[in-house]
Amino acid sequence: MLIKNISVPIFTGKHNQIQKNTHNQTPINQGLTQDIVTFKGRNNLSAEEKYQRALDIVDCFSKDQIQNMDDFDQKHLDGIQYGLKSFENLSFPQIYFILSNMGEITIPVVRDCSGMCPACYVNGRPKERNKDAISRMDFEDFKNLTNDIKEITHRLNFNCVEKSTQKSIQNTYGTGYYTLPSSALFYDSDGKDVWLQDEKGTIHEFPELNKMLYDATGLKGLFDTAGWSPKNSVVQKRIENIVKYYSNPEHEKEIDQINISVNTYHGIMQKANEYKNKGDIESYNRMKKAYINNIVNAMYTCTPLVEKDCYQILIKAVDDRQGEGFKDYNKDAIFNLIKEIISTLHIRYMSDIENNNYKYAKTEEDVINLVSKHIKKFSPLITSLSPSTRDNIFATIDDDYDYIKDQKNVSYDDVTKQKLSSILIDVNGKVYLQNDHEVFKTDICLNFKNKDKEAKQIYPLPDKRTINTKEKIFN
Repeated sequence: MLIKNISVPIFTGKHNQIQKNTHNQTPINQGLTQDIVTFKGRNNLSAEEKYQRALDIVDCFSKDQIQNMDDFDQKHLDGIQYGLKSFENLSFPQIYFILSNMGEITIPVVRDCSGMCPACYVNGRPKERNKDAISRMDFEDFKNLTNDIKEITHRLNFNCVEKSTQKSIQNTYGTGYYTLPSSALFYDSDGKDVWLQDEKGTIHEFPELNKMLYDATGLKGLFDTAGWSPKNSVVQKRIENIVKYYSNPEHEKEIDQINISVNTYHGIMQKANEYKNKGDIESYNRMKKAYINNIVNAMYTCTPLVEKDCYQILIKAVDDRQGEGFKDYNKDAIFNLIKEIISTLHIRYMSDIENNNYKYAKTEEDVINLVSKHIKKFSPLITSLSPSTRDNIFATIDDDYDYIKDQKNVSYDDVTKQKLSSILIDVNGKVYLQNDHEVFKTDICLNFKNKDKEAKQIYPLPDKRTINTKEKIFN
């Protein structure tokens, strides 16, 4: 095993032949074949010379010897990012910080949501009109980032993201639950709105974007939706293509979960309950029917996935201990809503048969079988909610998390070792560290086209202090 904080070896122009992996090198410039021994004693190496030095250091060791980038003195690997656009102007320790916390990664390529759920802890909202803040990532930025992650892995001659995922799994052993590493292309948005348009006007949908990230990291993707109107033909076609893509066994490896989120506090249901409490039952029923139709349409569209492991229906409600004031959002409310959803789904399948449309079912027995399969996909009831940043009408029950924002004296390690820490890369390239409760700013901003533009505010509000990844301190 190699020793930590190794000193820089002295190489000759013939290159060291011990356990070399010369196939790993990706020359940027043929002029790099100069005598490396001339580097000795020099402090001001050019970018090209730093790149060649970093490659030579990595090539000193076999792939089996390299267990973790912590085994190297990272300052000597500075330069290995040479020519990679998204990592330009970053130091290697900053790049390593991203890669080593990528057990879970969130790259919200779009940050708009029309759900308006009052209990949304990330405050998902539509982009404010007449505001300069951007809410969608540039496709070329996303493409460069995924390509650069792959190239860094190639140059380092080992999969640093894979090491990160192993660490993520190990960190969950003592938490009482187990989680698989994953990636998400959404944060405060709905999966149905995930798409990017390139400079030529071509639209790139979720399956393509998710595959790009999967190929770069090996992390399976997540897709969440709270349903959509059957009248929205653009979204309908988009989801049909997603379902068709992941119905193919060849693509199953790229997706972790495709979730339909059902909850009593969706923005439509909140509005419906407002009508009910005012005595306007007609408007209440109209709004509730609209929400149920959206969910049923999502379930119906996902029928080809109903036997796939990735398909799941998440059911959420307010904990009963919230009190009488939350009866419209509690366990009884969600179960009553689910009964109506199941009944409406049954009617949807039966109407197909009655209209001689045998797309999914030919008999009533087929219908009952399909509905039963959907029911088996319902998750256990989720009642842990976070406060809304909009009106704070919800609160988390029995939250025993030790918030760092409440601690004056915390270190870099205190922050980075929080359970389920993961990387969040915003649409403008700014990098955050997040977990289930808090968000932390870092000193990293990727070299995106939109790096100088403001993005929508991140929620929960990031801690005012910054993680300094260059110096490994928490200011």
